[in-house]
Amino acid sequence: ESIFPGEGALQGYNGWCVPASNEMTDPIKAFLDWSASPEAHQLIARNVLAAPLLPSGLLDLTEEEFAMVATTEQPILLNPTPKVEHADHLARKFLEVMTR
Repeated sequence: ESIFPGEGALQGYNGWCVPASNEMTDPIKAFLDWSASPEAHQLIARNVLAAPLLPSGLLDLTEEEFAMVATTEQPILLNPTPKVEHADHLARKFLEVMTR
């Protein structure tokens, strides 16, 4: 169950990339195109219970389905700057914790 604080849900940012050396560019592009489609967001919302990134007007989710995974309140945007500026340190610490 998703529980959204009164201050708003947290919204971060993640990105996908395709290394230039990858030879499967057409299937990857097809997957990325699909993952940005309303159909993909609806499927993820219904089966993974993750919030869609598309506006609800583009989706066929019922109000109840949408409320299970998302909120209409203004989100709190996470600042990615510290994560970018300290990426090396964070990666080292993550590896330390994972290899203990």
